[in-house]
Amino acid sequence: RSGSVTGVQTCALPICLMSMLQADPANALLRRQCVDVAASLGKFDVVTHLAESALTANSADAGAHFDMATGLIGNREYRAALAVLEKLEQLVGESVPIQLNMALCHYCLVEFDRARPRLECCYRSGSRDSGLVRLLVSTYHHLGAMEDAVKVAGENAEIAASDGALAGVYALLYLDTDDAARATRWAKLALELNPKSIDGRVTQATLLTAGMQLDSARQMFEGVLMDVPDTGRAWIGLGALSLLTRDLTTAKIQISRGLELMPTHIGSWHVLAWAQLLSGDLDAACSTFETALAADRNFAESHGGLGVIAAMRGDKTRF
Repeated sequence: RSGSVTGVQTCALPICLMSMLQADPANALLRRQCVDVAASLGKFDVVTHLAESALTANSADAGAHFDMATGLIGNREYRAALAVLEKLEQLVGESVPIQLNMALCHYCLVEFDRARPRLECCYRSGSRDSGLVRLLVSTYHHLGAMEDAVKVAGENAEIAASDGALAGVYALLYLDTDDAARATRWAKLALELNPKSIDGRVTQATLLTAGMQLDSARQMFEGVLMDVPDTGRAWIGLGALSLLTRDLTTAKIQISRGLELMPTHIGSWHVLAWAQLLSGDLDAACSTFETALAADRNFAESHGGLGVIAAMRGDKTRF
């Protein structure tokens, strides 16, 4: 592409803005307005096009580099965005916005161990943006650093009180740390702020399952999957419901689908193993428990499950 701001990529913006920018392409303030409008409309191809035009004129334009990364993130090109942000960091040094966007890219690439230090750096700097807190708590959660996650959540309860996405993250965290009271409270708040909250609905449906309100739980899990079919925890939730109703074949299919989407969730491997065990497939159950154990040796249920299988086989050397 040339440095021109004309082209099909820009036609989605208000004509008056583009006409003005075409007449005055060196107007940085006007370009900024065009970029902001394009981003607000979700026209990230336009954002990258405008950034490229600016970089053609000045390859050291830090703002244009940042805009390029923003456009790439919006288009889910996270690896490419990281490359741009790394160059920008070399150009201007570390900053919270750069660190946060790099952490977001790593998070979206399921590289939680790489997202963590950048998020912690932003948090130590004093930043308390709800997006940062949400990413940090969720990253700790994914890494199994539950004490750290609960600590940050506790320090930032007020922020989450008006942010549905963050409230949902808190709900899921407290669910997985066996704090049903807090999980219930945050799920309720998440759904009040955003009735479509995925985390809020998953948490609520899991709590309904625990309360044996199985029909309501199933409807909620199915509603989540209608909106976001790749929600691993909803598949696991449906699998658990099928397990409770002794539909073992369906349970194994649903849980396996969930594990395809979230293969590091140890508890879900346990649920699959029990479904296999109850089906009488001891070899499969043993293999699944061993997979869970290899991933993290600190879960007692992995050892316990293998002990149950050894007892069923009469293998006294293993228990």
